[in-house]
Amino acid sequence: MNRRNSDSSRSSTIRIPGRILHRGSARRPDGATAATLLPAAVWLPIALLAFAARLLPTLRGGGLAGIDDYDEGVYFGGAQALTAGRFPYRDFVLLHPPGIILLLVPFAALARVLSDHRAFELARLAFMALGSLNAVLTAAVARRARLGGLGAAAVAGALYAVWPPAIDAESSTLLTPLNTLGLLVAVLLLYRRTSRSSEEFLAGAALGAAAAVKIWGVVPLVVILGWQLVQRQRRPAARVALGAAAAVTAVCLPFFLAAPGRMFRMVVLDQLERGEANEGVRRRLSGILGVARFGSGARPPVWLLLAAVVLLCALVVAGVLIDRAWLVTALLAAVVAMLLLAPSFFAHYAAYAAAPLLILTGTGSAGLAVLAGGSTRRTAEAFDRRAVAVVALAVAVVPIMVFAAVVAGLHRGTRFPGAALGQAAASSRCVTADSPGALIEMDLLSRDLARGCRVWVDVTGLTYDLPSARRPDGAQVPRRLNRPWQQALIGYLLSGNATVLVRSASDGFSPSDARTIDRLPVLARDSGETLRRVMPR
Repeated sequence: MNRRNSDSSRSSTIRIPGRILHRGSARRPDGATAATLLPAAVWLPIALLAFAARLLPTLRGGGLAGIDDYDEGVYFGGAQALTAGRFPYRDFVLLHPPGIILLLVPFAALARVLSDHRAFELARLAFMALGSLNAVLTAAVARRARLGGLGAAAVAGALYAVWPPAIDAESSTLLTPLNTLGLLVAVLLLYRRTSRSSEEFLAGAALGAAAAVKIWGVVPLVVILGWQLVQRQRRPAARVALGAAAAVTAVCLPFFLAAPGRMFRMVVLDQLERGEANEGVRRRLSGILGVARFGSGARPPVWLLLAAVVLLCALVVAGVLIDRAWLVTALLAAVVAMLLLAPSFFAHYAAYAAAPLLILTGTGSAGLAVLAGGSTRRTAEAFDRRAVAVVALAVAVVPIMVFAAVVAGLHRGTRFPGAALGQAAASSRCVTADSPGALIEMDLLSRDLARGCRVWVDVTGLTYDLPSARRPDGAQVPRRLNRPWQQALIGYLLSGNATVLVRSASDGFSPSDARTIDRLPVLARDSGETLRRVMPR
């Protein structure tokens, strides 16, 4: 950190996280230019690369109309239920804050003009574009490093564009991209050259909005507030906290007032007590380092994979030691600790660590480039920025190329015959399914909601909210042994005139319940999926 804050001139100082700047001197950290936005020559290729890296695996897999992650259908289905007048927590299960549903409401409203599956496809494309924005913001934050500049921006942005965990999270309507967006916007605002109170308030609002999507967003907020207090920035910290409180209140208060007890139980208690997918530390670390997805993509030689991971870790260490980006380092440490200690872990959770990890990678590569060019911290401004960018990219070429090869082989989702099954169910007044995604692809969810049919937005989510979900010792009861949930599920599936299963047969049904469904008459069968008629009881 540049600590020459006792300059004989009269310029006052501005403190921002990890920096001390002087009014009347450099308007930005050392090694950065006066322009706020990245040059189009840097951010446009990064954005296009990121969007293509998220779209192509989906097109090669199930397509935009395919079935991918179960949760994506839950969130979009929840938004459709909200537009139909059904409130989360009060009328259906939602195990997260309502931010994701509110964001998807405009797309859910389009379902009435277009169709369910077309509106859902647009939402998927919008989240892929959000991934492109996150890649550009990652580059922009890396650029603000004193030795970083365009070299750090190019490396951090290019790596984020092809980073497997980020692609996994940003290819559909999941929570993680919104948490990443809030974190990046906040850090970018706090790293600005001025100390305007409005920017500190907006940074807090971005962090609060992220926490209103998934409560894990509280962790970066606590880290940033703690950092500001350590820097003796009490008033800025208060403005950040006020912005966060305002955002959380605006998003969550209406739903909390409608069902305070149920919302607190689902969002806080059920999440803390769930124990599913409790992967070991080794598996979680491999996910954070971006190598957990190699099994479903290209298979580069083991030595090349090892070289990429070793070089990546070396660049992160260089970013910490050379540029001393302590705030980003603290955020990375806190997020990694959260991922390692969380009760459950899924592959796309690793994307929470992607932005701070790759920002440090970018600053480390650029810092090494400056040192290799014979420059020191004091003469970094004199070093040719183009040379820094070229050398930094050359240093990071191994991990970038290896992870790009992984992306080239990824296939996401499975194809679902939504049009054929939806046509076969046209004469059925109400149709049920064990996944709202199936009803969306069949263009039946908005119709069922309009007709007042029973709709379970999160079928398996109820297993975390029922008292039968846990044993007396607190351990999670497997779905196959959770008889109250199975009875409730059978009751729901048989409440309509037709039903389709896309996951329960292998994810919780007991053999007797499976036989109950199998005995129902077949209305249509296509591509391995079966629509069955429910007989009146």
